[in-house]
Amino acid sequence: MALLLGGCAHTGGQRSAWGHGADFTPGWAAIGRAAREAATNPYTWIPLAGAAALQIGDADDEIADWARREHPLFGSTTTAKDASDWLRLATLGSYAGIGLGAPGCDGQWWADKRAGFTVGAGTLLATKGITSVLKTTTGRTRPNGRNNDSFPSGHSGFSAASARLASDALDSYDLTAGQRFAADAGLFSLVTATGWARVEAGEHRPSEVLVGAALGNFLAVFSTHAFLHPAFAGDARLQVETLPGGAVLVFSASF
Repeated sequence: MALLLGGCAHTGGQRSAWGHGADFTPGWAAIGRAAREAATNPYTWIPLAGAAALQIGDADDEIADWARREHPLFGSTTTAKDASDWLRLATLGSYAGIGLGAPGCDGQWWADKRAGFTVGAGTLLATKGITSVLKTTTGRTRPNGRNNDSFPSGHSGFSAASARLASDALDSYDLTAGQRFAADAGLFSLVTATGWARVEAGEHRPSEVLVGAALGNFLAVFSTHAFLHPAFAGDARLQVETLPGGAVLVFSASF
């Protein structure tokens, strides 16, 4: 009973300690399930559907030309470009702050944080790497004609991945429904503003921003489900973990 009461438990997709119980060798079955979760996540397929819809007629280029000419939100190309850099950094900072502030198990705070940020760092590096490969492979010219690495948007992908990682870390907080909605809305707004700033700056078309966001979200959902929440994709687990001066019994299961 003492072990049960002293353990770090989670149910229904909520974790009491972000990063606790991470598994970097979850097995192919868990990886496959994580990939399906990532592909069916609304923030993955809805942006992709939107990007496809923008290919009807000349909507994609027309919106890009209008935004670059009118600057309805940021006022100028330079301001929009600078804003996209700051907004991307703000999203990353939000993830770092939320992750650092997330509750941890007694005696394992550093280990939990290390696991959580290791998964996050791998996700962001993968997002950057895959984006670079796609840019080189597609060779699409930017709306401003500056170079041929327009597809997809790296800023949008990085911001979306950071926001999804931050949202996952929020699961460990004791928030009301209203507080959680406000936090997620703030993260979503940062991603949206980052992408639109790239359009106004003449660096990307809307479809390129949407594909970048879908890619970042996919990789973040995949990595968290595969490595931070491996138990959700498998059978129930019961294990004893030693701590200085004692031990905890950790039970996890998918519901």
